[in-house]
Amino acid sequence: MRTTRLPTASCPRCGYEMDSASGVNHNRKPKPGDFSLCLRCGQVLRFDDELVPVLALERELEELEPEQRALIRRAQRLIPTVWRDAERS
Repeated sequence: MRTTRLPTASCPRCGYEMDSASGVNHNRKPKPGDFSLCLRCGQVLRFDDELVPVLALERELEELEPEQRALIRRAQRLIPTVWRDAERS
């Protein structure tokens, strides 16, 4: 997994500041149109032409293969548990 540093941007839903992205099943830098998730609230995001995360539209998610949508939904369910566990530590 490759982690790429990006200019700091805030999640449009919760304001969490993000400054990097990592691929789930590839080893490349993000490109415009790639999906991402906010690691605080789990919001599905998409990189715009300048690699700024913006809210992904539901219709964009519907265009994905079922396996890709399932992977996103699974990650969304896990994100809150990571934060809960971190806050307990």
